[in-house]
Order: sequence, then structure tokens, then C-alpha cells
Amino acid sequence: MGHTSEGGGQEERIIALQLQFRNTIGHLLADSSAEVKRALLASLPRLCFFFHRSSIAVDSASAKHGPAVPWDAAENDTRDFLLSHIITYLNDRDSWLLRSHFFEAIVGIALLVGRHALEEYILPLMNQAMADSEEYVIGSVLRAFTRLAEGGLLGKHSVREKVREVAPLLVHPNPWLRECALRFIEAGGNVLPEIDHLVVISPAIRQCLRYEALELTYEALSEALDTPVPVKAYQEA
Repeated sequence: MGHTSEGGGQEERIIALQLQFRNTIGHLLADSSAEVKRALLASLPRLCFFFHRSSIAVDSASAKHGPAVPWDAAENDTRDFLLSHIITYLNDRDSWLLRSHFFEAIVGIALLVGRHALEEYILPLMNQAMADSEEYVIGSVLRAFTRLAEGGLLGKHSVREKVREVAPLLVHPNPWLRECALRFIEAGGNVLPEIDHLVVISPAIRQCLRYEALELTYEALSEALDTPVPVKAYQEA
């Protein structure tokens, strides 16, 4: 009995510490400082994992002898608690760096909350950010799309749509955006079946190439790329 009581007391102390930490993070998430927000975004994957584990522990303890809390319930908790806060970071139009960090970090959340939450909550934000006024933010979104595709979290339908949207950026005046676009097209080629290479990717990128690339690799595509559109012409388009 003594061992059981001691074990139960230790479990309660751990849960109390988890709840205290959760409250602290909640206050930090609501902080108005862009520096605090960027620091939190840098730790986002670890925070996601913590809230998954602590949600399971706390809810299971509350149920006492009831069934264990399923993992998808913890996913919902992570989504509701973390996403509801960090999504508001995109409203900070004065800090393009914060918006960029958001998309650099969002892949960490997507890996934990899964494809359904990704498509319902995160992809709409990423699609909207492709029209951001800051090119650096667009580049961060492209890099996030690439990592999601490589990680198997981006469905084939989404990859096809995004290939068509990203293709014009292959001749963007900004060399970094061209590189980000190339990396995504390469990832799309690795994810999509051969038939999509012919009916989706090749038609989408054809106008951006001087000649047809033999392979959908970064090296082959970069050598075949057409001359970038001049800045003035791009701005007037």
C-alpha cells in the first residue's frame, strides 16, 4: 500500500508540474513581443511533443481507472492549445521575420498532428502566405511545402496543385525563390507517379525551361531553366 501511495503521489506531482509548465507556456504564447514569439517557434516541435504526452498523462489520471486517453485526443489538444495561439502570429504584419519563422516551424507541428489537421488548419494558411508581400516569407512557405512533401504529409492532390502554382516562380527575379521553387518541383517529382510527370509537372514547367530536362532533379532542372524575368517586368505583370 505504501509503495502504491508513494507512486500515486509522484504521479500527481509530475502532473502538477506539467500543468504549471502549460500555464507558463500559455502566458508566453500570448506575449506581444516578437522576440518571445520567435523563441517559442524555435522550440515548437519539442513543445508539441510535450503537450501530446502531458495531455495523455493528465487526462488518463483524471479518468483514474478508466481507459487510457487515445493519441488522437492528445493531437486535438495540441491543435487547440498551440495552433489557436500561434496562428495569431500571422496577424503581425509589421514582422515579416516572425511570419517567416512561423512557416519554418510549422512542419514540426504537422509531423505530430497528422495530415488531417494539416489540410484543415495549416495548408490554408500556407496557401494564403504564397501571396505575402515579403519574398522571404514566400521562400519559407516553399521550403515548408518541400519538407511536407518529402515527409509524405502532403497528399498527391495537394502536390499536383502546388506544382502548377509554384512553376512560374522558376523564372522569378529572386534567385533564392527560384532555388526554393526548384527544390519543391524536385520533391514533387519524387512523390508523384511517372504519369504525373508527363501530364502535370512537364506541362506546368515547360514555359520556364529552355529545353526539356531529362530528369526532374535539381541539377537537371537548374541547367535547363530559362532566363529569369527582369524585376521591372515581373512587378508590372
